[in-house]
Amino acid sequence: MSDDPIETKALEREMTMMSKEPVLRWDYEGTAEERQALLARCAEDRDHLVGKVLAYYPRLKGRTPADLLVDIVSDVLDYPMISRPLTKGQFGLQSFQEPETWINDRLEDFADMEGSETQCVEATVRALMLGHLRLHTEEMRAMMAEPGFKDSLPPMSVASWSSRQKWEASVYATVFLVSPEDVIRISTGRAMSKARKSGEVWSSEMISTSLRILAEGLGTIPSAVRCALIDLGWLAVDQIDGEEQLRLVPLHPVAPESRL
Repeated sequence: MSDDPIETKALEREMTMMSKEPVLRWDYEGTAEERQALLARCAEDRDHLVGKVLAYYPRLKGRTPADLLVDIVSDVLDYPMISRPLTKGQFGLQSFQEPETWINDRLEDFADMEGSETQCVEATVRALMLGHLRLHTEEMRAMMAEPGFKDSLPPMSVASWSSRQKWEASVYATVFLVSPEDVIRISTGRAMSKARKSGEVWSSEMISTSLRILAEGLGTIPSAVRCALIDLGWLAVDQIDGEEQLRLVPLHPVAPESRL
């Protein structure tokens, strides 16, 4: 840390702000076309990686993607993800020249903020860093090749990713950890699917509770399930009196006149 007291205080303020940031970031929003293309790319990559690890270890069939993450990263990709102390507010650092990823060994700080178990936050962070690895390796290698780049330091940290890259990796994490097939393996997911088919109306509170249950079953955080189910068309968000309200989207929308 700098010896300059003003610079030191500025850095401390930045780290304090970082420590309050959520794991998944949505500061950037791509166009509908960008999002659909990204969703398809991420789903294809997830299926490819899951297929490869199940070919190695057939006994793991039926496990959630969160359960397969460590095997995918270590055995399929041969890319170490190591838990180690990191600066407060940083949940991961990624180096493309080692290659190696460091995961904060005190993720309970993020777990408190996300309202989730530490292992669920850890799986989400690992999926997020996997997203950066799978989506941004070529970009980062190009940056590292530029004159003046400091090769001796880990090239990217959480604070250094662009808003677009954070968004893309967040989408990757949600797609990787939450698929319709995995959702309906959980009783709450089956109930949600049945309600969509019947046109049953669920309250926003009931949906929020269901997201927490699904997140626990899938080994991730509620915000990841929420985003994934919106992308899958299971949920929609309405603005009511300036507040967001979640709504279950019926599988076969009823025409307004038929509701009378």
